[in-house]
Amino acid sequence: MLKNPGRVIPHNTLMKITVLFFADLKTIAGKNRFSVTIPTHTRIRDLKTLLIVEIPELEDGLSTALAAINRDFAGDDEEIPADAEVAFFPPMRGG
Repeated sequence: MLKNPGRVIPHNTLMKITVLFFADLKTIAGKNRFSVTIPTHTRIRDLKTLLIVEIPELEDGLSTALAAINRDFAGDDEEIPADAEVAFFPPMRGG
């Protein structure tokens, strides 16, 4: 479970999701997949904040990362459903 600075969340308002990291984000996090328990009504932007609290080295990468919920790209304001798979991709680089 992620740390939750400054607030207590009732157990019945929590849900489990799977988080996936790709490319540089996977290297920084040290893993490509893990389960996370988050509050219901969490948005992508909130999840990014929680992940940065847990793994501060992700801050730069997550600030520009693309997100997908259940394989559909999602903006920062998109709400995450229960049992979702949320993936983060660093922006593509030219070359």
